[in-house]
Amino acid sequence: MRARTWTLITVSLVVAAVASTAGAVAAFGPAGRTPTARVAATDVAATGSASPSPTPPPPALTVTSVTHATEATTPDLLGVVTVSFSSPVEGAGGLTLVPDLAGSWIQPTPTTLEFLPTSVPLPLQKITLTVPAGTRDVAGGTLAVASTTSWTTRAGDPARLQQLLAEDGYLPLSFTPSTAEPTSGAALAATSFAPVTGSYAWRFVPPATLQALFTGAQSALLTRGALLAFQADHHLATDGLAGPDVWSALTTAVATGAKNTSPYTYVLVDKSVPQKLYLYRDGTVALSTPANTGVSGAQTPAGSWAVYARYASQTMSGTNPDGTHYSDPGVPWISYFVGGDAVHGFPRATYGTPQSVGCVELPVTTAQQVYALMGYGDIVTVTN
Repeated sequence: MRARTWTLITVSLVVAAVASTAGAVAAFGPAGRTPTARVAATDVAATGSASPSPTPPPPALTVTSVTHATEATTPDLLGVVTVSFSSPVEGAGGLTLVPDLAGSWIQPTPTTLEFLPTSVPLPLQKITLTVPAGTRDVAGGTLAVASTTSWTTRAGDPARLQQLLAEDGYLPLSFTPSTAEPTSGAALAATSFAPVTGSYAWRFVPPATLQALFTGAQSALLTRGALLAFQADHHLATDGLAGPDVWSALTTAVATGAKNTSPYTYVLVDKSVPQKLYLYRDGTVALSTPANTGVSGAQTPAGSWAVYARYASQTMSGTNPDGTHYSDPGVPWISYFVGGDAVHGFPRATYGTPQSVGCVELPVTTAQQVYALMGYGDIVTVTN
């Protein structure tokens, strides 16, 4: 009996061992695999955590606003330029202003940069600020696309423009400042936004009709004429607009003493019959000639204007007072002064009476002489 009992126990132990081995195989699976994935999954379920995810990139940097003071007063006519950002920035490295104005950048707050100018820009000058792509904030965010902002400075003062044109010899009057002016063009340009104290004086004894055009301390017509003449002499667009190119050239000319020395030309057209044209040089009649002005229904207007366009020859066409049309090719020696009305040559049997369609007609040979003496900006006065 004891022998059998022992045998049964032995068998039971063997069966238990086999069962234990089978369980181990079931737990570990096929040979060569490890339980790492299952253990990891069990750990995640048990602890609620896994390996750390990658850190998200910082938000992109943006420019939220750019402000500037174009109406600031002397001497800081550019005014402070303020650039605001969406987050604190590392500094102003890379920011540019065109033109390259004198001044410095500061960082008054973590999210703002300011440009403090130490020079004055030219009137009507376009200024462009660029914040380059890649500008960084302190968290590592960057500006994805460059930010560009442009604006234009305010216009120069008309009274100051007239003073400078007079100083440079383009008006029939001279101007003498009360105090010495800067001797560099850039420094003189800084005075463009307000007149300085000083006095005018006629350079010659003017005809009464010219003298009447200067009232008080300013004359828009005389200034326009002088500006057109200055633009023509300096190969600038003859548009009568005082942009930055005009102010730069004018202040440089005054500062360096490059003064206009040509006589001042003035044209007077008298419509009383016999009609005549008088051309003055520095107040003296240099040439006079019979002239024809406009007929009834196309009269030459009375008033004063500055010559704004000139052609050695041109086809002139238009409508007669009776409704018919005309086209005259090769009209010579043309100086337009108002609308489509000009001083020019035209062959007629006689001169001295109304015969044109608004223009001032001269004998062709005389017209060539007048054209050679006249120029852009010359004032033409037509009297009744």
